[in-house]
Amino acid sequence: MLHIVRKNESITDIARIYKATAESISNANNLDEGAQLYENSSIWVPKDKYVRFTQSAITTEIENDYPFANTCIKENTRIEDDYMPLNINTEAIFKITRDDAPFVTVDLYARELSAVYLNVYDVNEKELNLPNDYPAINACEINDVKPGFVIDNADTYLDEYILQQLLYDLSFKSYKKALLIINNENETHKALALKKALGNEGYPISIAAPANVLTDTEFKGFDTVYYKTEDNIFDFEGFKENIDKLMSRYDILGVLYEPKGADIDKSNQKIKILKNADIYKVISANDIKKISFDDRSQLCYTGYESDGIVHNILFEDLRSFYAKANYLIQNNINTILFNELNNTTLNYIGVLKQLEYNLNNK
Repeated sequence: MLHIVRKNESITDIARIYKATAESISNANNLDEGAQLYENSSIWVPKDKYVRFTQSAITTEIENDYPFANTCIKENTRIEDDYMPLNINTEAIFKITRDDAPFVTVDLYARELSAVYLNVYDVNEKELNLPNDYPAINACEINDVKPGFVIDNADTYLDEYILQQLLYDLSFKSYKKALLIINNENETHKALALKKALGNEGYPISIAAPANVLTDTEFKGFDTVYYKTEDNIFDFEGFKENIDKLMSRYDILGVLYEPKGADIDKSNQKIKILKNADIYKVISANDIKKISFDDRSQLCYTGYESDGIVHNILFEDLRSFYAKANYLIQNNINTILFNELNNTTLNYIGVLKQLEYNLNNK
């Protein structure tokens, strides 16, 4: 897995965190055991279940096969029925901006989802910005999709004045559920306090958080607990290990899925996390023609050179999602929440239909 170095952290410190050895980490990164590490640089932690991505790890080469292309899925049969029903709950988050046509977006992309969480609320100078969410709510209701709302900065809404504005606005809306998103343990107690305030309004409330937060705190009384996929653990074995830990803690577990990628500067091992659009831009800007796929990690792998510096790129494509969704279904985890609502969401739905078809026709 990837570890992002903190200030004054040594190889020995990192080894202690992951119960690895300083020697194995040094060897994996071609470093001396006493080497100085730089804050925010990246280090590979070569635990048994993690893969170090080198050229020798590559098993399959694919010419001009861009990320998230449907042709990337290595299965035997493509299904023809685009409207085949799914046995898995699919949901998505839609962040509405001023440039959006919220009714059109939801109407186009949400028809096969069970719920859409609208990320619409924010605060400016102690005032709640009233969202343009009615069109999106209407589109949800027309398509028999449950509308929910997202709060991803809970502390902002704990101010009594802001909280009352939020509750007043919600009283006019037909939201059916709520989702709190937290990113680290410092936000936990604030999210729990907001849950209590919203709970009095009768909303089923779910929470999404990284694996370490969900294991450090027992989140009881939530409708669904979502594992929020992380920036530094996006290989299949890392994902599987986190799911295994969380399954033993939570009866109703879902996954908030966001595909990840990383651009690694080999001159200093610094890592830049990539979003979907970033991956396309890097591939196009550097005229990358060959993208490889590692079956063990279920990740794409490629590289390029810029200004004399070699870069490695790792990223998920639809095959990566297929492997993870397959593991979820096999373990009776039947709720996947996508971080965006767009055409890529439909690609994921197609992957899930393909997966169910394959499982039912073995």
